[in-house]
Amino acid sequence: MAQPNNVTIVLADDDEDDRFFFREALEELGKVNFVAAEDGVQLMDVLAKLDEQPDAIFIDINMPRKDGYECVKELRKNPKYLNTPLIVYSTSKNPRDVDAMYLNGASLYIQKSNSIEHLKDTIKGFFEMDINDIVPPPKPSKEIFLYMIKK
Repeated sequence: MAQPNNVTIVLADDDEDDRFFFREALEELGKVNFVAAEDGVQLMDVLAKLDEQPDAIFIDINMPRKDGYECVKELRKNPKYLNTPLIVYSTSKNPRDVDAMYLNGASLYIQKSNSIEHLKDTIKGFFEMDINDIVPPPKPSKEIFLYMIKK
């Protein structure tokens, strides 16, 4: 991943506190262009208006108007975002949510924490990752795919 001084990060999350803490965590890493959206519909509007391709898009699952599932599916259908990391950022611990997001094209699934320090460590870890390790998204195993079909 690029060093924090030259990146644009987009976050779609309907929780105002989560957006605030996410911004705070990013600011400690350096100068990052941060853009926030309150739901999936606003996310698509924000992305359409950006002058530059975002380096990563963080998406909550449970949002009004357009949820994270719909956002990830829509973005992966757009060739412009095929190689953009789509990181699910959710409170859900449900394995079905995790599997479903990977099946829809998520690059990474991060569970939200109540600790700002944990959030900072998580975001720092993301910047230290090799982008080639997460984009394109991993292919789900046959077992996960069959499990999702049965449900």
